[in-house]
Amino acid sequence: MSLRIVFTPNAWEDYDGWLRRDMKMARRISKLILDVQRDPHGTGLGKPELLKGPLSGWSSRRINDEHRLIYRVRGGDLEIVACHGHYLDK
Repeated sequence: MSLRIVFTPNAWEDYDGWLRRDMKMARRISKLILDVQRDPHGTGLGKPELLKGPLSGWSSRRINDEHRLIYRVRGGDLEIVACHGHYLDK
């Protein structure tokens, strides 16, 4: 069973911005999302990390040195909250 991808409005805005500005970054994000779908709690691409503090319950994967994919798996959904910036720097 594949996880259903759910973007928050802000996360979709982030992703759409990458699609418009930088296809290489958009492809990297897409690869990370596919990797999470295959193995949500694994040790795949982007150095998966469980987050602490206000983002407890969420995970991150490195898009690059500056940007992170922030997500969680709930039920059959892969919820994406951000794919631009570094944690709560917005």
